[in-house]
Amino acid sequence: MSRKYFSAPYDRAANESNALEKLIGLGPKSMQKSYYPELKSKLDELTRFRNLLDNINDLIILIDVPSGKIIDINQTTENLMGFSSKKIVGRSLSFLMDTHEAEKIYHFFNQKHICSKIFHTRLTTSLKKIIPVEINCKIVPLKPNGYGVLIARNITDQEQARQAIELQRVFFRQLFDNSPKAIVMSDEKFRVVDVNKAFTSLFGYPASEIAGDDLNDLTVPEGFEHEKDQINKTVYQGKNISLQTRRKTRSDQIIDVDLLCIPVTYAGKFNGFFCTFTDITHKLQMEQDVARQQKLESIALLAGGIAHDFNNILSVILANTSLSKAQTKENPRLLGSLQRIENASIRAKDLTQQLLTFARGGEPIKKTFDLKKVLRETVSFALSGSSAKFAFDIKNDLMPVYADQGQISQIIQNLAINADQAMAHRGMINIHAANITIDEKNEYALNPGPYILLKFRDSGIGIRQDDLAKIFDPYFTTKQKGSGLGLAIVYSIVKKHGGHISVDSTPGEGTEFTILLEASQSSLEKTNTPVSHTKLLAKIMIMDDEPDILEVTAEYLKELGYEVVTAKDGHQALTEYDLAEKDNKPIDLLVADLTIPGGMGGKELVSELRQNQPDLLAIVSSGYANDPIMSHYREHGFSERIVKPYRIEDLDSLIQKCLRKNKNKY
Repeated sequence: MSRKYFSAPYDRAANESNALEKLIGLGPKSMQKSYYPELKSKLDELTRFRNLLDNINDLIILIDVPSGKIIDINQTTENLMGFSSKKIVGRSLSFLMDTHEAEKIYHFFNQKHICSKIFHTRLTTSLKKIIPVEINCKIVPLKPNGYGVLIARNITDQEQARQAIELQRVFFRQLFDNSPKAIVMSDEKFRVVDVNKAFTSLFGYPASEIAGDDLNDLTVPEGFEHEKDQINKTVYQGKNISLQTRRKTRSDQIIDVDLLCIPVTYAGKFNGFFCTFTDITHKLQMEQDVARQQKLESIALLAGGIAHDFNNILSVILANTSLSKAQTKENPRLLGSLQRIENASIRAKDLTQQLLTFARGGEPIKKTFDLKKVLRETVSFALSGSSAKFAFDIKNDLMPVYADQGQISQIIQNLAINADQAMAHRGMINIHAANITIDEKNEYALNPGPYILLKFRDSGIGIRQDDLAKIFDPYFTTKQKGSGLGLAIVYSIVKKHGGHISVDSTPGEGTEFTILLEASQSSLEKTNTPVSHTKLLAKIMIMDDEPDILEVTAEYLKELGYEVVTAKDGHQALTEYDLAEKDNKPIDLLVADLTIPGGMGGKELVSELRQNQPDLLAIVSSGYANDPIMSHYREHGFSERIVKPYRIEDLDSLIQKCLRKNKNKY
């Protein structure tokens, strides 16, 4: 009988387990009876802890110290970084972050600090995405050198929020700094916290100089202290407050501003406010100019009508006076009386010219003249008999002006008299004149170019701040005997010359008026010495709607040897012209009134006549001295102009001038 042998598979683990069981009696059955429950409990605890770490939202990285190698990571690190554990474990931190940042963390671990430390850095994922993190680093002493534990929190949302806040801060800072409005931030006690560039530009205070100072002490002028309580009361209630008020600058200049104060609250508590200031000084001046101009225009028709009618009356008086003087040369006593009547009429003429200054739509009758001479002569004449002293500071190179000489003389006279009347006791009036160039961008809204700067400064009582805005208004006066027209006339003349006028005054110290008038770059007109000529006689037509003017003018001109034809309007004048042509006795020169109410005036008449008589000699006459046609009479077909009321001698001289000029042409 043969014996069969069977070979069983070799199980090393089973054999070792059996051997160990035989050696020390620790088989599965015995382990279950003694160590296993405790070991299984530890293993379960470790598993739960591992699951906890893997499900924490923060990245957890375990570092070996001092080698710096990563020895473990949690599941969150794998998920966020996009690398498996095998890819990360065994590498250095520079695999996940900038080398320089990793070195900082290694240095901390090698110092073996007991306390933890926070680092802010950026991690790079497998997709090269940059993730900002906040890392809490701490040594865990589980071996002699310990382990380094990094708990990193993804702060992308916080970083984006921080950047948004920073962007908002920069945005509002730039808005604050570059706003055209002056802005100041103050605490709840009106102490300055910060100001922007516009505030510094407007008030003259830089932020570094006034931080902590009381805003009211810096900017509130005398008389406006009550506004502090009003602003306080409103903003403490959490309400905005808006005021049109005045403030003072560092140089004590008073400016008009729109003020807006807005309270700042945090957590329901009032912490302060910020105020914006808009300089409206120039705007108010412009509005005052417009209002003043409207007031001037409101009396324009009245003034113009009165002046026109008055001039017609004066024309009759002057003409009859001239005629009477010519007829009574043998009676010196009567001649003296007539001369006084004529002088009074001429002064009345000056008064009507002042009224006409207000007339709407008119223009000055301009010519180029030397302002130096007119300035000295007019001031000296206006202040003759006054106790006031006056001094001139007139630059030698002062340019001539292209203006209405009579109106400019009126400006100078009115300002000189105004300065004299402002000084109760003997004082000093300083008159300054110089050339100045106005740039394209200027605060006066003037055309660029050369101008004459004219200043009148007195040492009188000055003008109250409240009255400064009204001194150019018609009929406004603080003087007992003042008419309220002097400065209004000055203002109107300056504006009609395209100039600018301003006033600066300090009560108790004096007043300074500043005027800008456009300079002329043309040379001065030369005046020739009169030469005696033989009188030229001619046939003259006088057209005027005033019968008295027609009668006395015709009579006087006849006395002077002229043949005279009269007409009451343009239609009658055309008829007389036709009759004269048919009789072969044509009219040599026309003196025509510019305006005929309800009929054909001088402009229309000359236009009609020149169609057949291009060489027509015509003199335009009008009581409206500032009518545009009187300024540009040649453009409308006239040879010369004469302003009513006039002396017949002046009309005779003008007629001779026209006849002689016409004769020299042939």
